[in-house]
Amino acid sequence: MPLISNLPYLLETKVQPAFSAKVNGTPVKLSGATKPFADSLETSFNVNIDQLNLPFYLAYLPGKRNFTVTDGTLDTRLTLAYAQPAKESAYLKLSGSLKVENLAVSDNTSRRFLAIPQLQISFNPANLLAGQVHIASLAITKPQVEIERQADGSLRLPGLTLPEEQKKESPQSQQKQTNFSLTIDQLRLDDGQLTFLDQLTKPPFKTHVTPINLAVTNFSTKPEQQGGFTGSLRSETGESVEIKGDFSFKPMRLSGHFDINDITLSTYVPYYRDYFSGTVEQGSLSGAGDFTLIPKAADKTMRLEHLSAELKNLEIRKDKGKQQLINIPTFTIRETSIDLLNRQVVIGKLESTAGTINLQNLLPASERCRPTLAEPELGQ
Repeated sequence: MPLISNLPYLLETKVQPAFSAKVNGTPVKLSGATKPFADSLETSFNVNIDQLNLPFYLAYLPGKRNFTVTDGTLDTRLTLAYAQPAKESAYLKLSGSLKVENLAVSDNTSRRFLAIPQLQISFNPANLLAGQVHIASLAITKPQVEIERQADGSLRLPGLTLPEEQKKESPQSQQKQTNFSLTIDQLRLDDGQLTFLDQLTKPPFKTHVTPINLAVTNFSTKPEQQGGFTGSLRSETGESVEIKGDFSFKPMRLSGHFDINDITLSTYVPYYRDYFSGTVEQGSLSGAGDFTLIPKAADKTMRLEHLSAELKNLEIRKDKGKQQLINIPTFTIRETSIDLLNRQVVIGKLESTAGTINLQNLLPASERCRPTLAEPELGQ
């Protein structure tokens, strides 16, 4: 502990305390500089932590949880700066960086929810007392996520149940939430993996999607701030989706362009097998278009525009290898728009080559009916 004095000629002299220790085997170093007797109370504080064991401190989470952190370490190089400038509001600014490595989250039966080899966050100075958080960059590398829709329709996801007294919010806390703002200059997710299992379908549906890449720029919860995004993913069967566009948080607006390629129709049989009789032998679907989503406000909009789609080599048979129900070499639509709110579809062009469709045998037996003519009313 250095010299501390309230003598007038020493008021602007910075005191530089320092502390270091090993806490449960984790090196912790605290250092800073302060003017404890100056009117501004100017203080900065450095928090350096190396390899903090996250599972060890999980017990401090409040409430009940259906998950456990089985692995993960935290490194920090953070700085907190406080001051009360003359004729200005006091500030507490956070800057620096933190890194999480080898994070693993599982349910209480040791089935994995999430694994993140590396997550890095870099902060630009922002006033925490004013509810401001400014992230310069957030990078997530090779995350692995497992999602399951269970037989009762619920999703298997990590959850935390807070005690009732902690759920109640005071008017002051509600006001703080209203004033809170988050800015992220750059967000990147690289080489993500998603495993999805749906137990509600018969048979259960399972797919593995990798890589998943996402880049977001200029995200902000402040009003009238526009950001951009690009993303792509590929499934284990070679299907791909690419998307790019712009967005704003206040008001909520989302617009952009998407491309979908080589969707293998037979992969998704569990989701539509109950709507017609037959087995999808082959067929693929590709499409592209623009989208606009404005969920709130007077100009509420949900539109798909400039749509095009191409269906190739669709073949459906009554039973595997038996009677053919549908055979369409190519089927395309172009210059199409869909207004989801007003339930309107406008098809610009529709083209198809020679094909066959057996409508009588396509629908399940319970859905078939013979067409009947309505009896004329008296006087007609």
